[in-house]
Amino acid sequence: MSANLDGIDNAAFGTNSSSSNLHGSNNASFGVFSLQSSTGDSDTCMGENCLGNNTSGTANTAMGLAAGVTETSANSNVSGSQNTWIGANSGPGTTTQLSNTCALGYKSHPTQNNQCTIGSNTTTLATLYGAMQWPSYTTAGTLQTDASGNVSSTGKLAAFGSFRKHRWVICCFRRYGSRNGHDHWGDSGYALLCRSI
Repeated sequence: MSANLDGIDNAAFGTNSSSSNLHGSNNASFGVFSLQSSTGDSDTCMGENCLGNNTSGTANTAMGLAAGVTETSANSNVSGSQNTWIGANSGPGTTTQLSNTCALGYKSHPTQNNQCTIGSNTTTLATLYGAMQWPSYTTAGTLQTDASGNVSSTGKLAAFGSFRKHRWVICCFRRYGSRNGHDHWGDSGYALLCRSI
């Protein structure tokens, strides 16, 4: 905070932490070189060099070594706002400045606005416990997959009932339609069929 002129309600701990802040307020930086280039407001970071290249971005939260800077300096957050990145080297996966993204995990990198990522391209398994809920939207949603094309869908994807632990589940898509008021397979649309074995 050595350059601060009239910024208020800031906290900085560590060598060169928030060292370029002149007018920014409501910032908190913990760690060597954390928020060192920032002049924005309402940023919070904890970890060496976290948000270290941020200049005008506001309302960002970063935790971990080089969070918001990443291992690729060209992708550093400079002016993006309202992002949350937790994990060493987590942050943008593109040179485009992003807003309203979140990343969880080591080298976790969102690549577009309004995107959340969990894990990195080396993550091999993500385990979620409890129920998952997707709210309804007026625009159609999609279920995206990896580059190999595993499990893709557009529109709604629903599962009913329960799956047993330690059993194989086989799923396939089949055409589904209606003829003369009777449901049958073969005409239009698709349904996801699953059976445990």
